[in-house]
Amino acid sequence: MEKELLEELYRRYGQEIYRYLYAICRDRFLAEDILQDAFCKAILSLPSGHVNARAWFYMTGRNLLLNEMKKRKRHIYSEEPEAQAAARAGRGGGIPGGDPEEETVRREESSCLKQALLSLDLRKREILILNYFENFTLKEAAVIMGISYENARILSYDDFIRFTEKYSERAGDIWCAPRTAEGSHMPNGRPANLGFYVTLGQTSMLEWDREKYPDLILRAVDELAEWDEAEEKIKDGEYAAEHFAVMLDYMSEQDGFLRMIRQQEPEMYADAADYIRDNGLQVYGFACRADKETLLELNAEEEVFGMRVEEVD
Repeated sequence: MEKELLEELYRRYGQEIYRYLYAICRDRFLAEDILQDAFCKAILSLPSGHVNARAWFYMTGRNLLLNEMKKRKRHIYSEEPEAQAAARAGRGGGIPGGDPEEETVRREESSCLKQALLSLDLRKREILILNYFENFTLKEAAVIMGISYENARILSYDDFIRFTEKYSERAGDIWCAPRTAEGSHMPNGRPANLGFYVTLGQTSMLEWDREKYPDLILRAVDELAEWDEAEEKIKDGEYAAEHFAVMLDYMSEQDGFLRMIRQQEPEMYADAADYIRDNGLQVYGFACRADKETLLELNAEEEVFGMRVEEVD
């Protein structure tokens, strides 16, 4: 790559790529080193006519950083890099631009926004930074992170609850669809589109072994006093995951019913329950009942990537 072009790219993208790397590792000095390495690698590897040099720098910087962190055997959520960076802060350094960038970082460290970002798991933090702050599309962010577009669209259960609560007065029978296998919401050899209701408008008269399946039914007709409590319990991710896993456990033992609906492999439900317990609730979709105006508003939400509508009586 020509020196003049490289310098222009550094002036244009250096600051934002540094912020992205720092958001991952929380170590200023490591982020600076990796930024320099990424631009050095561009001299040898990046063609001058590359169609998206900015995305290339993000992807290359991310890969270099994760490899370096593996070498150092650092956990990406450790507080150690932040402590080490603070201890070394008086020794100068920083990317070109000097004091203004250091001041920006200090302001970011004290801001509520930064604290909120750092509280997220790494994948969601990266998606948020790339998509909302650096203006990459989700497809571009997925390429940079080396994940599928489908995986970039996954919501945590907490985010899903916050999203649906905005429509709790206008949308009914909200049904949550979590992923039950790695890499796909419709895995081969498992039932597709499994899920559970997060709005508790219905009760059940089902008789079941309450010791074996303690969280199977949230609203039973003989437990009316616990309905308000159930409304709050289902909002908790850990509780909701166990509730869903118990439902899958229960289904795995209903041989007669599964034969009737032509599902003759109950272990598929047991495998799905194990996946939920190991990985929690990763929400890829939902269903609800709402009027046309509300559905149009839902469809315009950033979190919604597609919608199928059916008319009901």
